[in-house]
Amino acid sequence: MKSKSLILSIKNYLLDVLFPKQCLGCKKEGFFLCQDCIVKISSLSRLVCPVCLKGLPTTDLSQAKCNTHFKKTKIKFLAYTTFYENPLVRKLVSSFKYRYIQEISSILSKLMAENLKQYKLEGFIIVPVPLYPKKLNERGFNQAELLAKDISSSLDLPMENVLQKIKSTPSQTELSSKERKLNPKDAFLCFAPERIRGKNIILVDDVFTTGATLEECAKTLKQYGVKIIGAVVFAR
Repeated sequence: MKSKSLILSIKNYLLDVLFPKQCLGCKKEGFFLCQDCIVKISSLSRLVCPVCLKGLPTTDLSQAKCNTHFKKTKIKFLAYTTFYENPLVRKLVSSFKYRYIQEISSILSKLMAENLKQYKLEGFIIVPVPLYPKKLNERGFNQAELLAKDISSSLDLPMENVLQKIKSTPSQTELSSKERKLNPKDAFLCFAPERIRGKNIILVDDVFTTGATLEECAKTLKQYGVKIIGAVVFAR
């Protein structure tokens, strides 16, 4: 894994030399996203029900839940920063995940952390959504883990990387809505339950679509006595 990271670092260095950084919005050199273009990303700071996506009127995450749908999901709340339909947001996420530009993590995580700062976070642990080992080796990093590390550091919250993906699944972008809901079923394992038993957890991922992946992660964690599970993503 270290050799993979070294190769990726060398590759990124060569790309920086041969193809200087350009803002993904306006092409200004020296940035992947300049200050002028950051404001083009709507910072919504929304806390919603992951089922109906209606707002939850509270800043206390330990009390956040949708009175209508709380029995239909293991995830009590979803915090997101912006909408995936924004072309600039799509370009950022795509460049991060599929062009393997790790530096974009700091842009996304900063906005996500700013979103979370308004809530009562005491007693919560950050847990990233894992990648299947083959995908992790191909990419060289787990984008959710990078985001989680940055958020953990920024908000001074502990992070526990306790989930493992044990089943290879197609990319959610390639599937229908119905297929997306079934795709991640039984795909995750908690390999260190003693580190999360009796805790409150915030799952971290980059994008929320149907919520099937986050829900499956939450079901896995709930088997080991986790109390409250929420989720934070950059976009939905």
